[in-house]
Amino acid sequence: MRHVGAVRTVKGVRATKTFIRITDRLSRFSKIAGEMVPHMRIEEEIQRLLSEPHVCIVTSIPDDTKGERLVAFYTDPDVTPQQVWELLSSTSMPKLWLPKREDLRFIEVIPTLGTGKVDLRSVRDIAAAAAVRP
Repeated sequence: MRHVGAVRTVKGVRATKTFIRITDRLSRFSKIAGEMVPHMRIEEEIQRLLSEPHVCIVTSIPDDTKGERLVAFYTDPDVTPQQVWELLSSTSMPKLWLPKREDLRFIEVIPTLGTGKVDLRSVRDIAAAAAVRP
């Protein structure tokens, strides 16, 4: 966190005394039950559990009750969804920010664009496709 004026902010958000301005991609936030949830903060916590060179990505899919639902993908085959859940549950993050246990998923490779950046659309599509499977 950094201190801006009289307001403490997280990475990706800037604040003045009267306004908050999002400085990261809006697609990297989810609005869950009316609250803006930063994906980067969740990814930072999951990344603490993963060994190099494994990575993680958080996205969201539509949810009938809260508007959006978080889905986290990680590439470390030695880590179980239960371990990720336990790590996230032990943090100081609000419970609203935690993906459901069934939404913590191993993926062999996180899709990337030709530039090497994460393909956020493909990640979201994979999460949505997995959500509709019985």
